[in-house]
Amino acid sequence: MRQFLNWFSVVFSCKVAVLGVLFFSLSQLGFAQSDGRMRQYMFNQLDFNPGYAGSQGMVNVYALARQQWVGYGKGAPQTFFVNFDIPFSYRKISQMSPGKKMQYSHGLGLHLMRDAIGFGSTNGVELSYSGRFHLRALGSLALGLGIRALNDQFDAQWQTVDPADNDPAIPKAKANGVAFDVSFGLYYTARSMYFGVSGQNLLGADLRNSLSSNVSKVGRVNYARQYYMVGGYDLNVSSRWNLEPSFLARTDLQQYLLSLTLNAQYNNLFWFGVSYHVMESVGALAGIKLFDTFRIGYSYDYPTGAISQFTTGSHEIVVGYSFGLAKQTHPQQYKSIRYL
Repeated sequence: MRQFLNWFSVVFSCKVAVLGVLFFSLSQLGFAQSDGRMRQYMFNQLDFNPGYAGSQGMVNVYALARQQWVGYGKGAPQTFFVNFDIPFSYRKISQMSPGKKMQYSHGLGLHLMRDAIGFGSTNGVELSYSGRFHLRALGSLALGLGIRALNDQFDAQWQTVDPADNDPAIPKAKANGVAFDVSFGLYYTARSMYFGVSGQNLLGADLRNSLSSNVSKVGRVNYARQYYMVGGYDLNVSSRWNLEPSFLARTDLQQYLLSLTLNAQYNNLFWFGVSYHVMESVGALAGIKLFDTFRIGYSYDYPTGAISQFTTGSHEIVVGYSFGLAKQTHPQQYKSIRYL
């Protein structure tokens, strides 16, 4: 039975990878620079899928920072994320009640973000809830819902050859808008793999602005709905080495983006790998795991487009801490009259 489940996981992960490639290959509408998305997406899944909350069975705290297009000058993109998620009533397969084929748990998540480019910036906070069905033989499947608040700011500091005061196409005043939105996601995990699909900005411009009218008179920038697909597999190749291929696909049904990553992990201690972000950049990443709870990782990528002549590349760092909630119980001691 175990051999069958291992075979099923491998076949399913291969199909997921093929699906991710098809997701990109069928897109022939063009490509664009992604906004505020990390190259080390495997540590930042709460950003785009609320179903991820609680999926690891541990309390996770992660901070990620990205400085994009170093050397480009003022206005280059900068992104910062903080993620926190916690499980409740989580059950590993070995911990499931005897005779039960399915059990239920849930998770909560908190996601903070700041994304700045040019004269504009977006600050946001999202609360996530996931309900997870643990299937004894097949892994676990979670449904997640996220509610987010977003603050868009614009502060122009124009430097023009001709005066811009009389040009109606150039905004001169500061703008500051607050709006609310929702996200939804499905997230599946097994012993050696994960796969998720999700959507963001699902309310649409009209409903979003009507819900936010009491908070801010300035509507949020009309971001399109975004859809994501993520997947990864942990392949054990020896007693000390694991290969971890993964992908992230993203679309607004007008532009399609695909990131491919291959990590090699040694002895569950450190990892290194390469990444390719189609039509955007190539890169490398590395990291180390300390005390089985603390992680620190670094990523560098170099653009493959015309922007490469103005920058030396982009840098990204991730710091994470994970711990369990289970308390160690000590065996109770009993006195017996036989040993008095």
